[in-house]
Amino acid sequence: MFTNDLYERVLINPAKEGFDELFTVSGFASSTFANRHLKDLSNLVETTENSLFKVNLIIGMKINRNDDIALKQLLKKYPSTFDAFYFEGRGEVHSKVYCWAKNKKPMISFSGSANYSQEAFVGN
Repeated sequence: MFTNDLYERVLINPAKEGFDELFTVSGFASSTFANRHLKDLSNLVETTENSLFKVNLIIGMKINRNDDIALKQLLKKYPSTFDAFYFEGRGEVHSKVYCWAKNKKPMISFSGSANYSQEAFVGN
């Protein structure tokens, strides 16, 4: 069980190890955090042998209008490396699951209590 350095361990180090695609299901997600994560992954690609990455995000709960607008802007800014979707089924999804793949093959995954947000990964 990890309790510290979650951002590095879950969202950055796998990319450093060559995993190229992240699949995330999170109850809550922050556009500010998504922007930070995408920037950090972009910088990582520029400084390593990795040539590509992709982040796929499924948000399980309703988010506020500002986050929705900002996520749409991120989709335009990172058209080939970021996809975000809202769960539209009955009820809300509160999962916090992160799965890294390499060449479309799932390789490593994490599950816990950390939503895809700054507060969860960088704060406490």
